[in-house]
Amino acid sequence: MTTNAKKPEIPEDIGMRVRARRFYHSMGQADLAKETGLSVETISRIESGKNVPRFSTIRKLAKVLDVPASYFTEPKK
Repeated sequence: MTTNAKKPEIPEDIGMRVRARRFYHSMGQADLAKETGLSVETISRIESGKNVPRFSTIRKLAKVLDVPASYFTEPKK
């Protein structure tokens, strides 16, 4: 059985949002990678827009960067 459920759209500026929150917390990419369990390369690729993170990754980032996951997934108003 297949479903036609749409995946939520991830805003194009998610990388800028991650970087802004990382800077707000005075963290380097290595610090964020360590806290989230992701690689530095993954953080770099997300911030540069080369990778679109899965929702499980967005949840990890949100927890460490002290924002709700919706901060990264909802369009800016």
